[in-house]
Amino acid sequence: MFKKLAVLGFGLAALAFALVVAGCANCRHAERDRQITGITWQLDLSSLKGVQNPSEKPMRPITLLIAADGKVSGCAGVNRYFGTAVVDEAEEDLKFPPLGTTRMAGPGMNYETAYLQMLAKVEEYKITGDLLTLYGDDDVRLAQYVKAKIAE
Repeated sequence: MFKKLAVLGFGLAALAFALVVAGCANCRHAERDRQITGITWQLDLSSLKGVQNPSEKPMRPITLLIAADGKVSGCAGVNRYFGTAVVDEAEEDLKFPPLGTTRMAGPGMNYETAYLQMLAKVEEYKITGDLLTLYGDDDVRLAQYVKAKIAE
């Protein structure tokens, strides 16, 4: 009888341990899913407001990458941009001080101009699944991205 209770107790302890480990793994996975840094995000062009002549699409996808140290880089459609971001992942606050860009010209400059102006207005962000949404004052939606499937 004692042996059966010991085996049952060991089995319950092993099950409890497995549940705790699985729960912790899910927490880390959920935390990683809400992380803005270290991921290349690709802009949904239709989400960007204020584009003059929207039929003239950019040469390359518009992307955003924020490194863990706050360094920002990406493609604005024609030119590369770079700089720093102020990120508070706990509060989902995000600000972009003035960014630098390369100086090329090409089709899609209309999107690039609107995009860089939009980044200057960003106050907050929200990640839902594979979508990143940027917001400005009064929770106005400024743009939406999807996790990119391209190499940056």
